[in-house]
Amino acid sequence: MKKNLFVIVLLIMGFVSTKSMAETTYTCKEISGFVRLEPEIGTCAVADEFPAAYLGSEPFNMPFTCFTIQMLGDIQGTGVCGLTVEGMTDLQDSEGLTPANLTDEYEVFEPRRFFTARSVLFLPEGKILTVDAGINGRWGDAEHLVIVGGTDSYEQATGNFFVTGNIIENWGRYRGTLCVPACDDDCGECDGKVIDLTLQYNGEAPALIKVEQGKEDIVFLNMVAPAEHFTIIGSDKKGTLGKKINLWVNGVHNTEIHTSCSKPIGRGFVSGDFEVVEGHSLKGGKLCPKSEE
Repeated sequence: MKKNLFVIVLLIMGFVSTKSMAETTYTCKEISGFVRLEPEIGTCAVADEFPAAYLGSEPFNMPFTCFTIQMLGDIQGTGVCGLTVEGMTDLQDSEGLTPANLTDEYEVFEPRRFFTARSVLFLPEGKILTVDAGINGRWGDAEHLVIVGGTDSYEQATGNFFVTGNIIENWGRYRGTLCVPACDDDCGECDGKVIDLTLQYNGEAPALIKVEQGKEDIVFLNMVAPAEHFTIIGSDKKGTLGKKINLWVNGVHNTEIHTSCSKPIGRGFVSGDFEVVEGHSLKGGKLCPKSEE
């Protein structure tokens, strides 16, 4: 039963990844390196970083065991991991699937541990979210991580990590494929100042949004609902938004966005309660995703 459950989990995870890639054009690269897990003491950060994974009923609304992650190689950074389901068998598969904290693991002869998990990797370019399944046994460990998304450069990321070796308080190896959405062929780097931006408001309630270009030159003033998009257009003599814009929510200054092209800006760029959905610059045309800047 354990082997069948583990195979089913991997098949489901692989189907989700394949479906995602079929709907979007991706750029992929092979990755490899080293990974290490350390038991996390006192907190379980993955529950906060990956909240959508822990909305079920007990006992699956919190991880059973939590770790911090170190990664070196093609992917370098830290992370957090939480085991959602753990089960034990001996070599004759005589034990059933039970949470590890309800099983005296050390009384099982030559045990093998099956698990599912969630991980969040913190990298300089953004976060990578993974759904994991693995097995620990006397011949070593094996784990399959399916990438299910991320933030910033890794938004809509997909792919796979395969991890081998005893990685708990030791270094093991990872290898796999990382894919991110390909940049549109007709996009370019910001050049000559931004001429228009379509923004998404990420506040929690409808609000009066005001956008000022330069000194008190209002280019937008209207009520906007959460997740609603709105567009602002430059008003200087060249039709650009100038060096920067300031955004106000219900009369309170929320954020400032540089539109001079002197700082990175592109689709997916977030500042305050606002995210850039689309935009154009005077000489560069359509803005690429932030990861391409």
